Amino acid sequence: MIKKLTKVVLLSIILILPVKAEKLMVFDFSEKELSELKVRKVRGADAKTTYSVGVNENGNYLKADAENA
Repeated sequence: MIKKLTKVVLLSIILILPVKAEKLMVFDFSEKELSELKVRKVRGADAKTTYSVGVNENGNYLKADAENA
């Protein structure tokens, strides 16, 4: 039983090691893209959603703040 479990673990490690993730950029989330963003009003929402671009160690991100929207 232990030999089979050891084989499964070793095989799993061998198969996982060559897998590499590539960086896929869908949007830069820059101020330019933010200015071109089309905003649609949701029916029944009273407040407006505000969007801003933030930056962290992983790169840029889009932040949306909404209250009752």
